[in-house]
Parts: sequence; C-alpha cells; structure tokens
Amino acid sequence: MAWLLIIVHLVLIGWLAKKVARTQEDKLFWPALVWKCLAGIALGSLYFHHYGYGDTVTYFLDAANVLRQGPSYTFDFMLNGPKLEGEWNGAERSVYMVKWLLLPMAVTGNNYWISSIYFSILSFLSAWYLYLTVVRKFPDTRLAAAIAFLLYPSIVFWSSGVIKESLASAALMVSAAVVFRIYYHIRIRAWEWLAAGVAIWILWSLKYYWAAALVAVWIPTWLVRGVLPNLSVVRSLLVWAILLLIIGVATTTLHPNFHLDRLAAVVYENNLAFMKLSKPPVIHFDSLAPVGTSLLLNAPWALWSGVFRPGIWEASGPIGWIAALENTLLLLMLIAAFVRYRTWHIGQDSVLLITSILVYCAALTIFLTLSTPNLGTLSRYRVGYLPWIVFLTCLGNTWMQQFEKRIASLS
Repeated sequence: MAWLLIIVHLVLIGWLAKKVARTQEDKLFWPALVWKCLAGIALGSLYFHHYGYGDTVTYFLDAANVLRQGPSYTFDFMLNGPKLEGEWNGAERSVYMVKWLLLPMAVTGNNYWISSIYFSILSFLSAWYLYLTVVRKFPDTRLAAAIAFLLYPSIVFWSSGVIKESLASAALMVSAAVVFRIYYHIRIRAWEWLAAGVAIWILWSLKYYWAAALVAVWIPTWLVRGVLPNLSVVRSLLVWAILLLIIGVATTTLHPNFHLDRLAAVVYENNLAFMKLSKPPVIHFDSLAPVGTSLLLNAPWALWSGVFRPGIWEASGPIGWIAALENTLLLLMLIAAFVRYRTWHIGQDSVLLITSILVYCAALTIFLTLSTPNLGTLSRYRVGYLPWIVFLTCLGNTWMQQFEKRIASLS
C-alpha cells in the first residue's frame, strides 16, 4: 500500500511538472527540476543517516506526532500550534514550519521523502518563475540566471527538502520576481499579486530579517522609480540613499530584534551563543562588542567571510569542500569581472535596481555573518543573498559570455 501511494504521488508530480514545463525553456526545466529534487533527498539522507539529527528530522517527527493525534488535534495545532505542549512550543518559526509540513505528510501517509520532493518542487517552481521573469525581459542573461537560480550546487542544496530555507527561498524568489516586474513595468496578473502577498507573509514568518532587508531596499527603489522617473542616474541614487536611510530606520520598528537600542546587543549575543556551540572552522571577529561602532569595524571582514568562506585551506568533509571550491571559483570570477569592467553594459534604467540588490546583499551578508560565525550554518543561511551575488558576478563575467556563445553555436 505504501509503495502504491508513492507511485501515485510520483505520477501526479510528473503530470503537474509536465504541464508547467510547456515553455521555450523546457530543455532546462527537467534537468533543473530533477537536480532540485535529488538535492532535497540528499539533504534528508545527510541528516537522517549521517548526522542522525537536525532540524529536518525534528520537523518530520513533530509533524508525524501531530498527525497521530487525529484530525481534531491537528486542526487545533494549525490554529494554536505555539500554545500546545510537546512540539516546538518555544520556537514559533519552527512551529510554523511544522504546520506547512502537515499537508504533504497527511496526503503521503507520513512519507518524509515524498514530502521532501513536494517542498523541493515548490522551491524550484518559485525559482523557475523568477528565472523566466528575468530572461524574458533580458534574454542575454539566460546563462547567468540559470546558474544563480537553478543550478548553483550550494544554493540548490540548501534551498531544497524539508528545511525552513526551502520554503523561505521559495517566498523570496516569488517576491523578487514581482519586484522585478514592478520595476520594469511588466504586467502583473491577479494570481501573481496574491502569490506575492502570501510570499511576503511566509518570508516574514520564517525569515523576518530577509523580509525586512527586502522591504527596506525596495520601497525607496519603487518610490524613486515610480514617482521620480525622470531624474538623472546620480540624482536618483542620491534621493534613493536618503529614502533608504529614512525607511531603514523605520524598518527597525518592525521587530524587537531590530530596535536601534538593542540591535547591536542582539547580534553580539547571537555571535556568543554560536561561538560556544560551534566547532572550527568558525569566523573570528576582532574585539566584537555590543555597540554599533564595533559592528561597523567588523563589517568588512563579515562581508568577505559571508561570501568567500570557507576557503580551500579550511575545508573539511564533502559539503565543506564543495562550498570551498564554489567560493574560490566565485572569487576568481569576480576578479575577472572587475578586470574586464570596461565590457560591462549596464542600462541606465537598471542602475538603481542593481544598486538596491547590492545593498540588500551587503546588509544581509554582514548581519548574518556577524550573528552566525559558524561556517556550516552560514552556508545554509546564505541562500537568502548568494543567488543575487552569483547572478551579478556571472552577468559581468566575460568567461560566462564566451561560454554562452559557444553553447549557442552548438545548438
């Protein structure tokens, strides 16, 4: 019976995927979808069979425990999860994640692996939506978008399967796609507005700091682009910077951890907690203290470490080595891009959007790295900003341009 249920779900998944894949990009769709689903399975196998514990294991056990109590208990949990005993009653975001897991678990007969595939597909379809949105506006970005949003190993791995980053990444990709459409005045259908609203809600519930950073950079971008479209590039950036400062300060009121009088202390306390629990390699900061000036002084090192570490010299284990090789390649590509900066072709109407992406990535990188000095954990958290860094790096790299031309000539 269990195998029959698995077969039914796999057939259903294949049928739905085939319906979605009917685009001019379907040659990429299937390999990228399989890659994503395999990544989710690999992630589950890593935590179940290698580590024997982890967030994904606990989510599964909690969801199975809720479903065993019957429909009435499950419904009560969906409404009042954080108030119930026995589950993650002290971690609201984890309870929220368990709630999302209940539906695929219920329809698959408590099958973790099929549920993992459903989560991976949701994450993939969101990335696919962003990919199509970008390449239909700028066809020349096809290779960069495919690598950054669909194929980059660590991004795919840590945004697949039954983990918070899988669902949060899906929400972020949908939000980013709608932001892109608004910026370039591309028609947005009713279902896309609805999806964006749900995505922001999910993002805030799981990764409120991702949502806050996105809102903080997007609102000034939208105001300058929509209200003052005729300003020169320099004046647009100046007005944008002023609005960013104002809205950034306003954003600090959205969550207690953002309040200006305790933001530095929250970052410092998180750093201490991770340092006590973490084994090397970790990121060491110079005299980090719970004051704003200390965070600013350590920001450059946090920015570097959050993008390019672990390095090859500190890698250990298969995942660590893959991350180190990725980071080394990314660094080489970035250097090559800057060496050939004269070949960059950036339209004036895109300068503001690229600036906002860079500020979003820098802010998130710095604060996440300062708060999370454990390189293993940070590798997972990076999916909130790494896709955009990879995308822009590939976009400005002549290696990628030459590679794309060769592929085009072969096809």
